[in-house]
Amino acid sequence: MQTSPQNIQSELRKLKAEQPKLRMRDIAQTLGISEAALVASACGQGSSTIRLNQDFAAQFATLGSLGRVMALTRNVCAVIEKIGVYGSVEHSAHASQVIGSDIDLRIFFQRFHVAFAVTSEGPHGPQRSLQFFDAHGDAVHKIHLLPESVVAAFDQLTARFSSPDQSPHQPRTDTRAATDDRVSQDADTGPSIDVEALRHAFSQLQDTHEFFGLLRRFQVRRIQALQLLGEEAARPVERLSLRSLLSATAESALPIMIFVGNPGMIQIHSGPVKTLKQYGSWFNVMDPDFNLHVHEAAIAQALVVRKPTSEGVVSSLELYDAAGESVLLAFSKRKHGHSESDEWRSLLQRLPSLQSVESSVVQSVPGGVA
Repeated sequence: MQTSPQNIQSELRKLKAEQPKLRMRDIAQTLGISEAALVASACGQGSSTIRLNQDFAAQFATLGSLGRVMALTRNVCAVIEKIGVYGSVEHSAHASQVIGSDIDLRIFFQRFHVAFAVTSEGPHGPQRSLQFFDAHGDAVHKIHLLPESVVAAFDQLTARFSSPDQSPHQPRTDTRAATDDRVSQDADTGPSIDVEALRHAFSQLQDTHEFFGLLRRFQVRRIQALQLLGEEAARPVERLSLRSLLSATAESALPIMIFVGNPGMIQIHSGPVKTLKQYGSWFNVMDPDFNLHVHEAAIAQALVVRKPTSEGVVSSLELYDAAGESVLLAFSKRKHGHSESDEWRSLLQRLPSLQSVESSVVQSVPGGVA
């Protein structure tokens, strides 16, 4: 199709009329454009979609004035939604963060590229949101106002950070392969990685956060490092293990931590999960102020990971997509200075190893072969 803003908007209206529940991300994929290009196509004189400037850190510093909102972060496999109030932004050399009981974020502003303030008509009146995208046009983070949110603060933020450029065009970039630092998922590393040195460095970890420095030091992706460390550190389990793990934690009300992220944002839930629902290929947590949506068909690998620390081993379930990208991490909720709960460790230990799952399938076939 022709990708002029006018044609994009025409196709958008047509698809919305045919499928009212279709999300913007899905519409963009249908049209063969980025989601940022779809949103940008509505910009222009008198538009209710306003392109913001690139002072992203300053924009985030004002988000608390909006009151209670819904914060959303997604990747190809998972969507996390939390309702709460944004706290202050703290900055460090590698990332910024918003830490709160409800909205807990790790932010990588260098990955942000464009932002919009969007007002659209919904079934119950105007719907307002702030939407942030990376250079590829993929959504990094979205903030949706609720009926109780402060609309005046939204209007003030929009006016303050409005960009002089209100063009409806959002150029498509083709730099993903050059900037995503993707390497092979295979553990066949060639001569460039000293595997023994990697394993020794891993054994000396004192804190889980040191793992990121280890990846940078050895210039290796997370999934590749875990494969090289072996099953003692990273045990492959059935790829839908999250379903049984969350079912068990919901039954016992065990508080956990769930991390969902993309290259520009990591969003965290801390606490128990309660209401679990399966809709087709989507596994969902549907709690009052916390929703999680996991597209199980897009999960390629699941690992139970055990990292050494000064407070004992810290265990997690990690999910990866077909490109080897980390899409969801689940940990036991614990206080600094305390070890993880025995119950959490036991739940992870009971998840069947992938090899044993495959063996049981083969043995169930007459004659023992598939």
